[in-house]
Amino acid sequence: FQVQTLGGLCVDAKHGTGPLILWHCDDVAMGNANQQHQVEDNFAFIWPGGETGEQYCVEVSHMDPISLVPCAAPEGQVLASQMFEKSAMKVDGSFELRQTATGICVDHMPHHPTETDGPMHVVASAPCSGSKGQRWEVAFGNRLHNLELSLCIDANDMRTPTLYQCLPFELASMQRFELHPNGWIILPRTWADNGRQRFPATCFDTKPAKGELQ
Repeated sequence: FQVQTLGGLCVDAKHGTGPLILWHCDDVAMGNANQQHQVEDNFAFIWPGGETGEQYCVEVSHMDPISLVPCAAPEGQVLASQMFEKSAMKVDGSFELRQTATGICVDHMPHHPTETDGPMHVVASAPCSGSKGQRWEVAFGNRLHNLELSLCIDANDMRTPTLYQCLPFELASMQRFELHPNGWIILPRTWADNGRQRFPATCFDTKPAKGELQ
C-alpha cells in the first residue's frame, strides 16, 4: 500500500535507483509499483521491487552532504570539521579520507534533484566502513578519483561537491582539489568565463556554519 505523509506526499522508490523520495501520490488504480510498500509492526519496511518481484528493505543511512565553504584556521588551528587525513592506505595507492576526531570518512550518496534528472552522486560524510565507495586515489595529475564509481570530485555549484566524469586537464579547473598538509581538502581559487567569474579558495566542511551556506 501507499505510505503517505500528513502533507499528502507519498514515499516513492524511484525504481530502486537511489534513496527513497517524497513525491505526489498517484491514483492507487494506476498501480505505480514505486509507491507500493509492505509495512508491518516489528518487521522491515519493504519495497517489493516492481516488475522483478525482488524485495528491497529500507536501510537508514547515516550520511550527510559535504559542503564547500571558505577555508578556516582561526589562530592557526584548522577547524575539526575541515580536517581530513589519508588513512588505510593500500599498495594500489588508494586511501580513505578520514576525520580522526569523528570516525567519519568521505563517501558519496545518490541524489535526485528533480523527477526527470538521473541520479547525481553527492560527496558525503559517513561512518568509516572500509567500503570501496570510501576509497580514493589521486589520478590524472591532481584529481581525487573514487574507486567504486570511477568518477572524480567536482566542485559542481561551488557549494555542494559531486562526483562527475573526470575531465581533460584543460577543462578540469573545478576538479583540481588538493590535500593540504594541514588537513584541508581544498579547491584553490579559480575562475571561469575567461576570468569574468572568479571563485575564492574553498574547503570541504562536514559541519558548516549556517551563514557559510548562503
